[in-house]
Amino acid sequence: MKSTVMVLVYSNENDIETGSGFIISENHIVTNEHVISGTEYDFPVYILLDNDEMIEVDVIWSSEVKDLAILETVEPLKRPAVQFTSSSEMEIRDRVYAMGFPSAATEGMDSSALTTVKTTEGIISAKVYAELDVALFQTDTPLNPGNSGGPLFSDWGTVIGVNSSASLAYGIIIDEYGQVSPERIRKGDGINWAIQVDELLVELDRLGIDYELIPRPTDSPWNTLTIFLMIFALSSFVLALIALILLFNKKEKPRIEESNQNYISNSSPPYQTTRMNHQHLPQHTSNKLLQPFLIAHINQVENKFIPMDKPIIIGSDPSLCQFVIPSKEISPKHCGVVFDWQNGQFILFDFRSTNGTYLENGQKIPQNYEVYLQPGNQFYLSHTNYLFEVQLIFNKQ
Repeated sequence: MKSTVMVLVYSNENDIETGSGFIISENHIVTNEHVISGTEYDFPVYILLDNDEMIEVDVIWSSEVKDLAILETVEPLKRPAVQFTSSSEMEIRDRVYAMGFPSAATEGMDSSALTTVKTTEGIISAKVYAELDVALFQTDTPLNPGNSGGPLFSDWGTVIGVNSSASLAYGIIIDEYGQVSPERIRKGDGINWAIQVDELLVELDRLGIDYELIPRPTDSPWNTLTIFLMIFALSSFVLALIALILLFNKKEKPRIEESNQNYISNSSPPYQTTRMNHQHLPQHTSNKLLQPFLIAHINQVENKFIPMDKPIIIGSDPSLCQFVIPSKEISPKHCGVVFDWQNGQFILFDFRSTNGTYLENGQKIPQNYEVYLQPGNQFYLSHTNYLFEVQLIFNKQ
């Protein structure tokens, strides 16, 4: 875009004709011959670099047959020169980009739009020849008056043609007030032409103007995008493999419905309850002088004592639970309680309940995590209307 410039020709009547051009060396610009055709009447030609920088140029070569012209500046241009790729290396359906200054794009815009390069995109539709044997690209890249003389870039950023014309014709336009004026109208959609760059390169060779010719990039499968995608796919595979290894090596938590003798709690429980109604129990209570009980403090079953000779599941589904609470606030399989005979403690477990299981201090138990309870501790399901207590009571037998 830095290499694309606007070309202006001033007529005797102070009218301005505009077109596009592009920089090929520190002192040379290429455009179409029909853009600067007024120079035969000594009309001055300028290139516009910025709103406040306009440079007068000389036409050192032009060809009406090829519709090409080369302009020269006295002072070096502080803009990059384009690189070229031979037209012979271009193929049908190659993507191309036209850059320039279509005049219609500045109507009604502020002054910055005047020097903003406009870009359109398309493909090479065909390689054709003009009547005087000039090689052209036919493209579907949109061109409009003012694009003439601008560069046609390849997908890898080199100039492969000089935009010259679109499928336009003059017609008579009658506006809403009945005024008649000649206007250029489009004869066909997606039909535009650019002069193949080889028509220009032979003239640069003859004039001794240096340029840089870049070959078409090799179509290798090991391009940057492919390498990135392969690295991404490999990384995803490695991460998935690690996840599978961790999944298979992870020890499954014992289910609370299983035998209480084999129940294993976390070695470092996240909660340490503070309420203690009984003295510290011995490590082994296998003589069963004390009997573990779950006590329900619920309105309908106030102070119901449930022996805990096996794990007890609490919930709303009778097919899954030993203690059933028929309420929508209680999950079908809400929580479970088991007594650890070896340590003389109760273990409370939440089965991913909807409304949660809470300790007596209001602290919520994480789902699928065990909590140690001491005899006399309380817990509730959803809210305090469903309150339970764990106790050890002397066996009277």
